[in-house]
This record gives sequence, C-alpha cells and structure tokens, in this order.
Amino acid sequence: MKPENEWLFYATAAWNVDQAAHVAKTLLENPPDEGVYASKLVWLSAYKYSIVSYCSPFMGFRTSERKKNEDGLSSGIVPHEFRDIHAQIKDYRDQILAHTDIRHLETVSFDEGYRIASTSAHLSPPPIQNALRLFSAVSEILIQKQEALHRK
Repeated sequence: MKPENEWLFYATAAWNVDQAAHVAKTLLENPPDEGVYASKLVWLSAYKYSIVSYCSPFMGFRTSERKKNEDGLSSGIVPHEFRDIHAQIKDYRDQILAHTDIRHLETVSFDEGYRIASTSAHLSPPPIQNALRLFSAVSEILIQKQEALHRK
C-alpha cells in the first residue's frame, strides 16, 4: 500500500475508534432515564453505534489503488488484557448488529407465544465501562501509529 494510503487508513481508524470512545464516555456520563423507554432506546442505539465505529477498522477497507478489500487491522494491535472484550464486541457486531445470524438463537415457548433467547452469553455487549477502556486503549495506539507515519 502507498505510504499516503497507509497514513490515511490509520488516521481514519484512529478517528473511528476515538469516536467510539467519546460516545461511550458521553453515555456513561449521561445514563438513560430509567422510566423513559425512548431514553433507553436512544442510549442503546448510541452504544451500538460506538461498537460499529470501533469495529470498522478491523473489517477491511478499499484503497484507490486496488478495487478489492484490503485486510483491516489485526486483532494483534489490541492489548492482551483487552482481547476477550475485543472478541466479545466483534462477535456482537458480526452476529447481532451487522448481520442476521440465527445460529446462536433459539425460540422459547411460553403461554402467550414465543420469545427469542440467545444460546451464547458472549453475544451481548459488554458493560460500557469495559468497552470504554478498550476503545481508549486502542485509540491511543492508533493515534501514535498515525503520528509516526505522518513524521516519515
């Protein structure tokens, strides 16, 4: 990849992950009104956005020099202590937010009808405090990489 495209990739990756961190921090500082469904819905939607934004650099990209997708960031960039949270967030994004993947779902019958239940506890978003720590750590790594490439 051309050096300017590598810098651009890391600059946009840093922006995406930093945006996820800012959204998560804002949500922690402004919890939803417990008695107001719309407030909870908007809060959860923003949290889901932060997860999608965080995952974006790991999903691959296109450059002007190649039509096909390039590989995204390697999960190896994630500090070891955050790898489990990273995997949980990526699985949640891949199987719940971005795609309809029913392999992990089952139908549970009850008197009034059916409901959906997950067969995997891993397919739920982690507590937002944990996500924020991950987002912040990865954001710092990406900003440092972008700045190092800029100095070349």
